[in-house]
This record gives sequence, C-alpha cells and structure tokens, in this order.
Amino acid sequence: MNNKRMTWAEIKQAYPGQHVGLIDIIEDDKDVLTAIVRCSSKDTDIHEMHELAVRGEIKLKYTWSEDSNPLGALML
Repeated sequence: MNNKRMTWAEIKQAYPGQHVGLIDIIEDDKDVLTAIVRCSSKDTDIHEMHELAVRGEIKLKYTWSEDSNPLGALML
C-alpha cells in the first residue's frame, strides 16, 4: 500500500469491490471521511484481515459502489 491519505470516494475508486483494512481514520457520525489503506483483499487473505480487525489494528470495510446492488439482481 502507498500510505497515502485518501477520501472514501478515492478508496472506493482505487479498490472497487474489495475489502479494505483502514488505519488512521477520520470519520463523522456514520461515514469514513478519509483514511489510509493498510491492506486490501487483493493483497491480504481475508482471514488475516479479520484477525487484524479483531486485534484493533485495522477497521475492515467493503467498497460497495453506489452503482452496485449489494443484494444482487433481484427482480420483482
């Protein structure tokens, strides 16, 4: 990772559809405003990321896109 502080929009663009392990987070009541990406599911096993999160070393988030439907293609 590049240790560059990024906005949440920049993180989602740089790491689309991935789990990311965030450090040095600045957030408001409900959202990440900026953070540094320590790891992502492209370079770190998800089980290792969960362990880091449990130990409090990272905050684990998923980079859903506003365009995606997290429930899949549900048609009514």
